[in-house]
Amino acid sequence: MNPCRRTVSRVLSTLLLLAGLAAGAALAAAQQAPAGGGIHPEGAASAQRFDRVDPEVASRKRCLSCHEGIESINQAMALTWGADTKCEVCHAGNPTANTKDAAHQGMHADPGDYRVVEQTCGQCHSDTGKLRADVQGLIPNVRDVSRVVSRSERDHVNRGLRSRMATAAGEINTLRYLWGAQESPAPRYGTRGVRALPSPSGEQPPAAPEKIEELPGAGASHADALLRRACLSCHLWSGGEASFGRYRGSGCTACHVPYADDGRSRSGDPTLDREKPGHPERHTITVRVPTSQCLHCHRNAGLHLGPSFTGRLEARAAAPLGEPGDRPGSRLLRL
Repeated sequence: MNPCRRTVSRVLSTLLLLAGLAAGAALAAAQQAPAGGGIHPEGAASAQRFDRVDPEVASRKRCLSCHEGIESINQAMALTWGADTKCEVCHAGNPTANTKDAAHQGMHADPGDYRVVEQTCGQCHSDTGKLRADVQGLIPNVRDVSRVVSRSERDHVNRGLRSRMATAAGEINTLRYLWGAQESPAPRYGTRGVRALPSPSGEQPPAAPEKIEELPGAGASHADALLRRACLSCHLWSGGEASFGRYRGSGCTACHVPYADDGRSRSGDPTLDREKPGHPERHTITVRVPTSQCLHCHRNAGLHLGPSFTGRLEARAAAPLGEPGDRPGSRLLRL
């Protein structure tokens, strides 16, 4: 055989042997690795995929098996009943499951959402609430009911459900009256139907209705069509818009869990994608709601109440100062 051909043949044989060895090693590693991603020695899921942890670690560390590094939810809640290690009281789910799908089964990502609030915040922050059966015993010295009094006030959930920020009753009934859809601007309709809370004295204030009904469908009148399709985009039953300065949660979370203007997380939770908007700034609940959070609703709703309150004006002109708005060239300029 020609010496050159012999050399080429040996090189090709060597390359084929190395390729075969590499393929065999990869196959062996794939067979040994668990489905859904690797597991670190401590049991925490890999940085790329948080799908599975060791069952013993899941039983011991619970939600922190994957979410270790997340912030304390609230100092008072953490000190009073250990909220930082009892996530299921608010979020539900299965904290000892060792796969993501099983752990998140039945979980409420936004516990403050009014659609689930009776099973979450309302367990403690409502005079009609009751602890769920699956969390009985997790809050020290409490069984069945817990009545939170904060800053001398209580029954926060029931009051919130009846607030104008939740029902939008002022906006709805004034517009329907001005458009001739009802005879008076008195509160008759809201985003949801609710009944008045019992008064301690047994008497309702003169201006308070006994109940309000849910707004009719868009086909009931031109006013209802306008309200349904254009006006009612910002109330506590809805989430925020996916645009700069308008990210927020819904229900209780809309005010009490601050979001950054760009909707990106600055949390220590290693499972979150910090480049993807739509998450709270940090995993915290606060009663000291910053004005910047109010602006996520009260930013540009005709009267510009939020910018006016903070001494700013939303302008279209490009300017070196101010904050980027949700439209090209839009800025909140400080006056």
